Amino acid sequence: YFLPNTPILATARNNNTLEFWDVRTGNRVELLTTANNQILDISDDGTYVITRKDDKLLTLQNVRTGEILFDDYQPHLSSLNDTDISIPENLMATAGADGVVKLFDLRDRSQEALIRADDNGVNKVAFSPNETLLATMGSDGVHVYDYRPIFNIIERYVFSLSIDEPNALYFSLDGSLLFAHVGDTLHVWSMKNGIEVANYTLPDGDSIITADGTHIIGVDTQGSIYS
Repeated sequence: YFLPNTPILATARNNNTLEFWDVRTGNRVELLTTANNQILDISDDGTYVITRKDDKLLTLQNVRTGEILFDDYQPHLSSLNDTDISIPENLMATAGADGVVKLFDLRDRSQEALIRADDNGVNKVAFSPNETLLATMGSDGVHVYDYRPIFNIIERYVFSLSIDEPNALYFSLDGSLLFAHVGDTLHVWSMKNGIEVANYTLPDGDSIITADGTHIIGVDTQGSIYS
């Protein structure tokens, strides 16, 4: 994960550690310990980390202070597939194999909303960094919701895709574009009009956009990093 407007890259290891690297020098600048070893998400400011245990249990931890906001919490009836955090909106989103997305307030840890996004399960979820938009990806495609006001969530866009390999879902840092990495294809949509403006062939695997918005960095299924 790139921390916005910084040259800092955060990486997670399967040994309860989170590392921060300065990509200009290649030097590690910080090492932190997390509650569990399966890291799902890091907040944009590097403060919060979400970890998963036994495919269902979620822990949300402030790695700066050590405070644990959710401890082995089960948000879904079936497996927990993905999470995301919006620091500006103080919200956490969870996506489950039960087809539901839930929104939680980070201040009082209450559940604020429930979205039935995909009957066959939701694989990925992502907040826009500067708009009240939330994107989800499941077997029937990608959905974009406007979640404010929280009591009247509306669906803004639906992008129908056949999704067998949902690798990654993320917005550009200015929120103007939405990226969906499906199999070996990266789809790009404009959030101004919902039109697909580009698609690229990439290796099958995970990917993310760099902090300056100029490059895609990914990890293929063999563990090799590319840009």
